[in-house]
Amino acid sequence: MSKNGRQEHVIKLLGLKDNKYDYGFKRKKQVRWEVDCYKKFYEILQFREYDIEGDKIFKYFMENGITLNSLFIRSVEQKEQYSMIYELYEKQKGYGDIKKMGKQFALEEMFNSGNELLMLKEGVIDTLDFREENSTKLEDKEGTTEILDSREQKIKKYDMKDVMIEMSEYNGSIYADDGKTIKHYFEDINNSWVDMANYYNKILEMLLDPERITIRNRLKEAFEIEKKYYTRIKWNKTNSYWPEIDNIYVNLYLYGRNRYMKQFYVGLLPDYSLFSDIKSYKYNLKKEYYSLPDLAHIYAGMIGKDNEDDYKKIRQNMIKAFQKIKYVKKFKRDINKTAFGLQEVIRIPLENDSTDEPQNYNIRYEELAEALSAYLFFKKKHKEKDYTIAELDTLFRNVYGKILSLLVEYYSSSSVNFTLGIERVLEEIVNHYKGEFYDTFTSLNSGYQMAMLDELFVGMQRIYTYAATGCSVECVWGIRNREANT
Repeated sequence: MSKNGRQEHVIKLLGLKDNKYDYGFKRKKQVRWEVDCYKKFYEILQFREYDIEGDKIFKYFMENGITLNSLFIRSVEQKEQYSMIYELYEKQKGYGDIKKMGKQFALEEMFNSGNELLMLKEGVIDTLDFREENSTKLEDKEGTTEILDSREQKIKKYDMKDVMIEMSEYNGSIYADDGKTIKHYFEDINNSWVDMANYYNKILEMLLDPERITIRNRLKEAFEIEKKYYTRIKWNKTNSYWPEIDNIYVNLYLYGRNRYMKQFYVGLLPDYSLFSDIKSYKYNLKKEYYSLPDLAHIYAGMIGKDNEDDYKKIRQNMIKAFQKIKYVKKFKRDINKTAFGLQEVIRIPLENDSTDEPQNYNIRYEELAEALSAYLFFKKKHKEKDYTIAELDTLFRNVYGKILSLLVEYYSSSSVNFTLGIERVLEEIVNHYKGEFYDTFTSLNSGYQMAMLDELFVGMQRIYTYAATGCSVECVWGIRNREANT
């Protein structure tokens, strides 16, 4: 439809023909804005314009001051965002069920009656078949001409098996993830995410082990091979045939889910921005237990701000932050001096008695990286209530904390060649995966998305396998060395 046609459509849709706006410049400006919003709405949802259900959604958004962006703004809490995408999941499923019933009814009626008009409508016979009415000429390989009854042949060849095949293909256009439930989707994603994190941790340990130079070199090689391999797969999938979506609620659901995945999954992949201020991966204080002032002293040294004024400011900020963060309460413990050295006091917590809790922070040496990671993470304006204790424990103890502790161990080793810049290698790997995950969660094609997610998840495993086992390129990627380097 032309630009003027779109404008007329939006004016009619939103009921702008009355005197809601002045008929001068102000009204024209408002109409142009509404038309632009309409165009962008469909562009963002990657759906054809003038869809009946899409127009209903757009009208509701405009009347209530809602935009696609504001619907999933970052400030909205995780539980609330999940509730919204669950509601959209139910909406796309419900509307998909309605369209499925309509399609089934039309196909079954067509199959049972042999009605030409229905067959034409459903695409079983084309316009040429219909217009020729009774017959068409077909030429075989020998050049002889055979007259066939077009309608009879089509109806005979189109049996219930074909109906089932067509319905299966149609389902791919009206349901997200081929009908997979949202619960099943997140179960699969969570399992794959954990597996990927485990392989990432193994890669970290190999990269940061000064004694494993050969394996470290194979890791770098594996990463380059994986990038090229993934790029080829991505090109093939991008240029593959995917069913055209016939349910705008599918796209709306995927749009919301993508925003959710970017914020609460991809956004938590360690991209080293958390450690961007650190200039020295060394602890400048050696103790058995550390107080908050001790932790502030270490952090000040790591970021190169160890003069007295800077230290006081950092200490003050850290104390304020730790007062608000519930997760770090685990580092509170009482310590007694004994003839055998410092010993932790074991307490049996009393029900509903907060006065019996330890009052002082006594952080063990092996917990320093975890405590610093928690401080830096929430300093970046993340909200603690958006995550479970288990998620935070994995994030600070097994991901960020592990990275930081390994880097400290690595750079504290006297055998390390400090020109290696190994953290840049780690950053390159994470940035690649983070960028590709963001790109994948921009697509509103669930089939393409799942195919690429499978490759991303297994890619980390391929990198580790090639480096750790000594397997050949052909064994790991199914390609020859020559192909891996092109």
